[in-house]
Amino acid sequence: QRRGWLQAEGLHQWMLDESLEVPGRFVASSPAPRCLETATALLSMRALHIAPVPYIQDGLSAKSPAFSSLWAKLGNASLREYLEADADGVITSFARLAIRHLYELLPPVAADGGEITTVLVFGHAVGLAAIAMELAALRGIADMDAI
Repeated sequence: QRRGWLQAEGLHQWMLDESLEVPGRFVASSPAPRCLETATALLSMRALHIAPVPYIQDGLSAKSPAFSSLWAKLGNASLREYLEADADGVITSFARLAIRHLYELLPPVAADGGEITTVLVFGHAVGLAAIAMELAALRGIADMDAI
């Protein structure tokens, strides 16, 4: 059923992992068990083929008391609500640092020796949305209503 859904959405070419390595793909995740379980189940791959990025988890709590305060206040709210409540730029700072940590982990080439063309990131609620928003801004995407 999952394979059919991925094919219908046009995602099967870079999500299904018959050979453990999809050309040009790099997979990163928070080391939190739920994130790794989601990645391994969705991609049909073992966790050892996923690069853990501790900051995606730590940056939401231990390494960012300001983010922790926002989380305590807002809980599992939308990114828009976090941005409206964030007068200090905590969300953007988290996203920028998370992207920096991702870049530091990116190998010079994909596992198949080719160029990395796709980076999949598994993370937590508003933190993952913040990373997506920052990546969109870096790519010059102006319309971020969907994020």
